[in-house]
Amino acid sequence: MVSARACRLLAVVPVLAYATCVAVQPVPLGPSPVLPWWYGVVDIASLVALIVACIGLGRARGWAPTAVVVAGAGMIAETITCPASGHHQVLGWWWYLQWGLSAAVLLGGLLLRRAYPRPH
Repeated sequence: MVSARACRLLAVVPVLAYATCVAVQPVPLGPSPVLPWWYGVVDIASLVALIVACIGLGRARGWAPTAVVVAGAGMIAETITCPASGHHQVLGWWWYLQWGLSAAVLLGGLLLRRAYPRPH
């Protein structure tokens, strides 16, 4: 079982993974594209899920592992939609790193569900 203190420490992991994904992404070549509306929806939903997951972990809430899974799925969706939106046309090492970090957040949430403190 994961202690409440460990939960608070784990709260920074999803946001560090997200920040790393953003940091390694290169600047798009040429002018910034006008992104389609659906890209904004995916981006906002992913960020909201990330914030909710970190708050849930920080407060050791029973729903936090599910929120981490949703945040990981959102990060994966952002990784997929980035080239589909025209933001980046060329995929490189950074894209695979984003995939790996996003999948790690999702899988971490799934694993956390087994060891997470249950409300009494």
